[in-house]
Amino acid sequence: MTNPSFCLVVLFLCFPLCKSQLPIPAMIDGFVYKKPTVWGESVVVEAFLDPVCPDSRDSWLPLKQALDYYSGRLSLVVHPFPLPYHSNSFTACRSLHMGAFG
Repeated sequence: MTNPSFCLVVLFLCFPLCKSQLPIPAMIDGFVYKKPTVWGESVVVEAFLDPVCPDSRDSWLPLKQALDYYSGRLSLVVHPFPLPYHSNSFTACRSLHMGAFG
């Protein structure tokens, strides 16, 4: 059986090699709605929407109304998020990225 103090020493020696935080990305990986600047004084809302999902479609109108109401204090970043149970959802998300960054 292994000595508990040896395991503790190995644990403390390996501890500096582990990182628990990832760096903040340099650019936004979603689509910014209306405003070109997202970071700063506004609150950022990130929406993960499926382009072929009826529930995502129904949530878009209230989200736009909230953005219009809080226009100066709110920014929106939309992330295409394919759900596995919608047909052609992954292809639609890929085409959105290819059309925007292609």
